[in-house]
Amino acid sequence: MTLLVLPDRVRRAESRLPSDAAAFLAGMTPAETFRAQRVPQGLYEQRTAGTYMLRLRLPGGMITARQAAGLARLTGAQDCRRLHLTTRLAIQCHDLPLETAVAIHQGLADLGLSSRGTGGNTVRNVTADPLAGVAPDEAFDVRPWALATTRLLLEQEDADRLPRKFKVVFSGSPADRAGAGVADVGFIACLHEGQPGFQVLVGGGLGGRPIAALDLEPWVPADQAPRIALAIMGLFAVHGDRTNKAVARLRHVRHRLGDEAFRALCREAMARQATPDVVADLDLPEVATTPGGPLPVHLVGCSGILAQRQTGRFAVRLAPPLGDLDPAALGAIAHAAVQWADPVLRAGVDQELWLTGIEGPDLPALLTALRGFHLGLPGDPRPRIPACAGADTCKLGLLRSRPCATAIADRLQAEGLRLEGVRISGCPNSCGRHLVAAIGLQGRVRKVGDRLLPCYEVLQHGHLGATSAIAQRVGTVPAKRLPDLLVAVARGGDLGAEVARHAVLPVVIPRDWFNDWGDTQAFRLAGLGEGECAAG
Repeated sequence: MTLLVLPDRVRRAESRLPSDAAAFLAGMTPAETFRAQRVPQGLYEQRTAGTYMLRLRLPGGMITARQAAGLARLTGAQDCRRLHLTTRLAIQCHDLPLETAVAIHQGLADLGLSSRGTGGNTVRNVTADPLAGVAPDEAFDVRPWALATTRLLLEQEDADRLPRKFKVVFSGSPADRAGAGVADVGFIACLHEGQPGFQVLVGGGLGGRPIAALDLEPWVPADQAPRIALAIMGLFAVHGDRTNKAVARLRHVRHRLGDEAFRALCREAMARQATPDVVADLDLPEVATTPGGPLPVHLVGCSGILAQRQTGRFAVRLAPPLGDLDPAALGAIAHAAVQWADPVLRAGVDQELWLTGIEGPDLPALLTALRGFHLGLPGDPRPRIPACAGADTCKLGLLRSRPCATAIADRLQAEGLRLEGVRISGCPNSCGRHLVAAIGLQGRVRKVGDRLLPCYEVLQHGHLGATSAIAQRVGTVPAKRLPDLLVAVARGGDLGAEVARHAVLPVVIPRDWFNDWGDTQAFRLAGLGEGECAAG
């Protein structure tokens, strides 16, 4: 089974990375030149010089069981110890020497996988609802349209030469499990007089000047989606700001023109764009429709298990802490999918994987097979808090968001409490999606006398959907006070009142408050530098 055959143009570009890396290692290519070569290939240098992260494109957020098993073998053989599930439905390989990263990159082609366009000023991964084809609330299965759009956009030479990154998202219902409401172009499946189509949203985005996407069209026929995505990409290539990366995203074109002029510009571009034939010869995994057995009694009401629209079939969420798993765990998931589920793994926006098509009587065997791999199985009592890479590895990270998330989860678990909807980003860029969280935490630094105090800005009431909302700022508290704050909220305290209470600094500030989570030394901005995301 092949989800997507990548265009020859993409394969040719990928084949150049080994020679580019060799020239850099031999001192023949300057670091800045090599950065422009490698980042569009999804290869980023981490905060520690000489270590790298490689990001893989998962079309529609999917990877087949065969591909996942092959990736587990490939990364395991290269001694890659940390795979990471991102909030944009991709897999990253972390903490790699350059030679190892290149070796893994070379092995992707044999698996039908790619890292092209997962960095730089490119068409990024076209994502889709992780429960497409199985969700009880969906209008229809959006996967064919996500894959067709992926192929069409990647065939374009301009796909690698945009003013900035360009993100397209498909969701199956207004619940918007994929994040269409904050994308450059978002499609939400809906029916009109029984005919499948999409609500079209444009010009959304997180990070600097975040904004929910603009409602462009309430309904268009489904087969128009790839054409519309191509038209908006062309508009962006012409009107995006190529002189200042800080204001280069599509949403900044919208800010510059105003909503009505921007909407008119989009409609003009759509009217000029021809309709391509792109939905043929897709090889999607078939969703099981034969009746399965009932859910075992001891799993009834267990969070992380969803009853599918197919009677007697269930979907299972695997939510490893911080989105991290090792190659052995990925191999075990792939084997479980072959044995008991549909032969495809689906990534979600909360650093998770879903297995679908499982019969009720098979659930205990599947869950037993995956125990011991630290995958956050259904029923796991530990609170789960998605967090960005933060200052552990990201050059833009202000604070260590991952140890912070762990500290909060540890405290909530010790108190026997749960608190849903918390997301953390170590800086304003919202890679942890804190700007669309019920409770969002954004890293910032406050100066107290001559010392730097790690803090988090607290936000609330963000959400995704056909009418998404950007979270609103409540106040700022020291990083070391977050566990106390969130325990108080989990016990029923009002967030605004608790933020105001925990924001007050004592006359004598404890010494450890000046240390970031996971550090024993006073906080400093060492390692902070220019981000690599816009290279290319």
